[in-house]
Amino acid sequence: MWFELEIERPEILGSGSDIQSVGTVKTLEEALDAYKNHECNRITKYERIDGRLVRRVYDEFTGKFE
Repeated sequence: MWFELEIERPEILGSGSDIQSVGTVKTLEEALDAYKNHECNRITKYERIDGRLVRRVYDEFTGKFE
């Protein structure tokens, strides 16, 4: 399992977002510290479940990866 730290910039016309990777960490604690210190504004969690790579994005309001 690892966490990708990213900066997401919404497009002005609402046609999507530009997402830039700014780093990778191995623990949730490191990822949340970076998020709280404004080093990133999006966290994506990657893990293997039954041999498949599963990607989930952190939701600040629920405090969960969805």
